[in-house]
Amino acid sequence: MAALLGTAITLDPKEEEYAFPTKDGSTYKVKIMSMRVPELKKLCGDVGQPRSGTKIVLQERLKTFSMDTELWKLLQPGARRPHKGSRSHEKTTNENSPKKKSAYVKRREALFGDAEMAGFVQRSKDLRTEQEKKETLDWAAQMSKEFEDFQHPRAAVREKKIEAQLDTLLELIRCNSTAQIPMRPLAHSLPSLPSTSSGQAGASTALGHRLIVPPPQSDTESISVAPAPPIEPALVPVSSTNVSVPPHQPLPEPPLSLMSEPTRASGPSRVIVLADGTRITFVSSDVPDPILVSFSDDIAKLVRMWDEAALGYQADECYLKIKGYGIPLRLWEQAYKYSGDGRWKGTKDKWCKWKFIVEAYNLLGKEAFWQNERKVNDALVTVQLQEQLGDKFKNSFGYRGQQLVRASAIAKRSRTMKDTQI
Repeated sequence: MAALLGTAITLDPKEEEYAFPTKDGSTYKVKIMSMRVPELKKLCGDVGQPRSGTKIVLQERLKTFSMDTELWKLLQPGARRPHKGSRSHEKTTNENSPKKKSAYVKRREALFGDAEMAGFVQRSKDLRTEQEKKETLDWAAQMSKEFEDFQHPRAAVREKKIEAQLDTLLELIRCNSTAQIPMRPLAHSLPSLPSTSSGQAGASTALGHRLIVPPPQSDTESISVAPAPPIEPALVPVSSTNVSVPPHQPLPEPPLSLMSEPTRASGPSRVIVLADGTRITFVSSDVPDPILVSFSDDIAKLVRMWDEAALGYQADECYLKIKGYGIPLRLWEQAYKYSGDGRWKGTKDKWCKWKFIVEAYNLLGKEAFWQNERKVNDALVTVQLQEQLGDKFKNSFGYRGQQLVRASAIAKRSRTMKDTQI
């Protein structure tokens, strides 16, 4: 027996038990060496360990977890796994890294020193003595006596100028009203006045827009005028008096705004240079409004009128003329574009299409142009067929009782009919 007790008892590894914690703080023991892989994976999941790996890896992982009691704290409620490692000591506020200073702060500290070293700014206080205050007041009183104009407000010069201008305008309005009011009844009381000279008749025509009828006699003559009601409340009504108007007495001119008529703004002057060197100086008011022009049926005329250097160009055929000069189509942009009245906006799109057609026509030539312009060719074929067939056109070029409309479809039907006849 003694020999048996002295001999160390070796246990089977499969029967060895390992302790594992629970979430409530208690522990339990498990024989992990005798467990199968599914049971080991389930146990790893219960204690928060990875479940991947072979049976041996899972057993070693569970052994390590069972022996390290520090890892058991991770199963407690509220525990967090440190993703940057555990701290050796608590961080204090004094260990904070200094804040990076901006370039402005660095420059300010270099000029005025560190702001932390500077003391608090106190309110400004009057530290002068009573004697210094008295001397300052005496000096201010002396300056007020020497420079009196600085102590009083200046006269209102601008208001006086405005009042003078208003008085002048009011006087001009009164003069014009006084000259016009008593002469208005003459046009009704004297319907026909004999004319003694052509000069006086011309003067009457020139002053017709002023509603003033000059006297026909060469000498001063008194004319009795019936009393007329006042035209405006602000004007004094004219009583029955004798009005004498000398033949050569100068009459006050009406305001400029009454004589001028609204016209189109001329704008700055511009210059157009023709191919022969002729320079045409004009303003926007010299350019007439663009007219509706179409060259869809006559491309040759468009090419001829586009440039004054083109073969067959005639200035008399130009649709735009400035100061009697015919302007070719290529110069319409210079005539309308910078006028500022919006007339070029409605002509620009059509003019650009003309330019594209003329450039293609001159670049390819007449024959190649018509071959490439299939749409134009189809349109010409359609027009020719309509002229040739007349009323029978619908019978030959119809579909389900309806006449074909698209030029491409009509041209295609025409080519098919020609191939069938051949």
